[in-house]
Amino acid sequence: MDNSEWIEQGYAWTQSDLGVCYANGNGVTQSYTKALKCFREAAEKGDALAQFNLGLCYEEGKGVTQSYKEAVEWWLQAANQGLAEAQVNLGFCYFKGKGVIQSFDEAVKWWQKAAEKGDMKAEYELGCCFMNGEGVTQSYHDAVKWWIKAAEKGHGHAQFNLGISYEDGKGVNQSYTESFKWYIKAAEQGHVQAQYNVGVFYYKGRGVLQSYNEAVRWWQKAAEKGLASAQFNLGLCYETGRGIKKSLTEAMKWYQLAAFQGHVNAQKRILAIRKQG
Repeated sequence: MDNSEWIEQGYAWTQSDLGVCYANGNGVTQSYTKALKCFREAAEKGDALAQFNLGLCYEEGKGVTQSYKEAVEWWLQAANQGLAEAQVNLGFCYFKGKGVIQSFDEAVKWWQKAAEKGDMKAEYELGCCFMNGEGVTQSYHDAVKWWIKAAEKGHGHAQFNLGISYEDGKGVNQSYTESFKWYIKAAEQGHVQAQYNVGVFYYKGRGVLQSYNEAVRWWQKAAEKGLASAQFNLGLCYETGRGIKKSLTEAMKWYQLAAFQGHVNAQKRILAIRKQG
């Protein structure tokens, strides 16, 4: 008996588990159509995870005609059973008006439910709502409160936003040291703007021991991902020899990459270097 026959006979498997196997091709031939059938059977029996997965199928149009409205209907059933993942997705649907009438208030309601269960995506989104006053009264303090919860779980965008909050002193006491702490956590996860900001902090010695070498290292990471401001700063370092061996060739290379993206100062440096001959 092969895996497909074994699974289809249902030994110790629920329909929801079987649907996941078909969706991912685990032990069976991958099939969204069969996955959908399994999810639907389990969802109609009240399985919250199957309801959530059925909603994903409708959201992404896998095995079925794409429909946000159908996705919302199944996520609502799962959310009402307390499934945080469904509550988060419902929040996004209400926030963006997909499958439902757009409502910041409803988005906040569902994210609040998920956040109270410790879901870091919901915690991050709640923080953004408080920052922007969407569905709640604007509050930097509450924004920071929720971002801290998400950041401590490793949410990169929350870590970056905390860096901004501490740098600007919004919702917290201004602190370059705390700002750098959160920027570098986000930067180490590949957050490109955080990598740029870490470079700035090293260059200026904000909240960390000043180091041109470290500034260059972090700007290099951001520049290679296409961030024009990092490309320009890297060009300056090569032109002046700060933190790296001086090279006009390399400086021009990075200036040109930034200039192609419309960076005005990079365009000016290119013209200045060409005039110098």
